[in-house]
Amino acid sequence: MVKRFIRKVKTRLYWIKNDTSFFVKLIQYKYSGNAINSDYSIGVTTFLDRYNIFFKGLLQKLVFLFPDKEIIVAVNGHVKKGEQIKYLEEIAGYTKNFKNVFLIKYVEPQGLSKLWNEIIKKSESSKILMLNDDLKLAPSFRSEFESSNIIRERIAVINKTWGHYLISKSIIEQVGWFDENLLEIGGEDDDYCARLAIEGILLKHFQIRSIANFSKALKVNSYGKDMTGEHRYSAYNTDYLLDKKWVTSNEPFEGSVYVADRAIKYWKLRS
Repeated sequence: MVKRFIRKVKTRLYWIKNDTSFFVKLIQYKYSGNAINSDYSIGVTTFLDRYNIFFKGLLQKLVFLFPDKEIIVAVNGHVKKGEQIKYLEEIAGYTKNFKNVFLIKYVEPQGLSKLWNEIIKKSESSKILMLNDDLKLAPSFRSEFESSNIIRERIAVINKTWGHYLISKSIIEQVGWFDENLLEIGGEDDDYCARLAIEGILLKHFQIRSIANFSKALKVNSYGKDMTGEHRYSAYNTDYLLDKKWVTSNEPFEGSVYVADRAIKYWKLRS
């Protein structure tokens, strides 16, 4: 208990120090619009309710750290159509200041799988660092990311969460696109991990201290649905995966494949 408390305090102090450092750096920073280096791109998914709370601050940090990288932002639609249209105009006006930032915009809500697929299709690079919008970044993130050797992988997850991961177009060619029958959010990682396991592909994990998730502050998603408690992820997506696409169990069964690091251990595609 004491060790856990000390660890939490150290983590909090680490982020206070780095948030302060970033604040000072961003005040002094002037964006120059460097030529784009295409060894990897950055993809970000976001939506209306996160614009001021998360997205703008994250984008400022990304542009500061990666002025030479293509940053593709998939802006999800929203059930609040009137507010969504105004929001799309505002975010387009904000991002036009950065020559390396490109938008994919939707009025109607899309599944997270579709957003990821569209970012990968639009990318000029063969590898994409995919990020949620509700992230903390320290000024050292780029150097730690690139020195970790994660960029050598075809697919890899950072800090054991698909809130930030690396994927390559060669993996897409082998395993396929994210399943767009997942019409909302939730289960995309489970589905893809099972498909990686079928192909015999080991999903590597990298620890990078300089990136972390914020606490979950929002209770409603783009689809107007409660995301708290047991409803944190889409019931529609869960029903599709477990009732229509896959047979699953925590015990091995005929034709199943073991999927590491998943709550459910054994998966088999339905006929």
